[in-house]
Amino acid sequence: KAEASYRRAIACDPSNADAHLRLGVVLTEQKRDREALPQLQKAVELQPGQATPHYHLGALYRQMGRQADADAEYRKVREIHAATDNGVDVTGAAKP
Repeated sequence: KAEASYRRAIACDPSNADAHLRLGVVLTEQKRDREALPQLQKAVELQPGQATPHYHLGALYRQMGRQADADAEYRKVREIHAATDNGVDVTGAAKP
């Protein structure tokens, strides 16, 4: 049911990055990697400065055995977080 809803949302607005991301996640969970890949790539294309699409694309690459691609996506996630963390690490403690 979720898949149909996300596909409908994309049909209405192909620039809906969230729908591409969520559809990609649903397909990844169903091990439908070949279908998930273009959805997650589109989500990254539409929102290159957001960490979540990069994270899920990295997870899919890892699931597909594409470790170098996964590592590149995870590096991008770390870069985005580093640029937006406002001097606080992920534990909430102030950085030295």
